[in-house]
Amino acid sequence: MSPAELDDLKSVAPDIGLVFCPGEAEAVEQAAGAVACYGFITHDVIRAGKSLRWVQQPSVGVEGLMEVPELVRSDIVPTSMPRIYAPEIAH
Repeated sequence: MSPAELDDLKSVAPDIGLVFCPGEAEAVEQAAGAVACYGFITHDVIRAGKSLRWVQQPSVGVEGLMEVPELVRSDIVPTSMPRIYAPEIAH
């Protein structure tokens, strides 16, 4: 995500604290205080994210997420992006 894209998101959601994490280490570090996460949905992020309530997988399925026991046993809602690549694949 570019700084401009992050700024666009912040402009439409000014009351929400958005933090860009360029890698998993930063995502794990930031997860402790996060209520939502986009991308970097790993065992370590889920374990660190004691306040997480929603995780967004930046791909079509969440099957791989079901291999994270901490996620499966939690109240965290996992979502995916169905049809996100459909127009490109269709052409």
